[in-house]
Amino acid sequence: MKAFSLRDLTRRLRATPPRDTRRTLKDKALALRLFRTFERDLELAGVHGIHFYIKNSVVTLYGTIRHELDRTLLVSLVEQIEGVEGVEEHLQIVDQPFQESHSEITLQL
Repeated sequence: MKAFSLRDLTRRLRATPPRDTRRTLKDKALALRLFRTFERDLELAGVHGIHFYIKNSVVTLYGTIRHELDRTLLVSLVEQIEGVEGVEEHLQIVDQPFQESHSEITLQL
């Protein structure tokens, strides 16, 4: 068994984030695939403020949508993306039309 000094142990703990916060290459590739797939399509459809969070190939959706049909369509499209192992959605329907003139899409792993 190798002995570590307190300084070595502290340095190692600071340098290595906990395993569950590391971005996997698989999740990074999936994030890029989602961004490329939806960036233009959501803007053309007039959907704004959708956020994709990816962890262990499970995509979590947050944001506001206009209709239940938007929810069904978005979840269905995300499920069809190669590499997606699950979809959790936390989308809210708004009654008013959007007044923003730009689209916002964010991805976070």
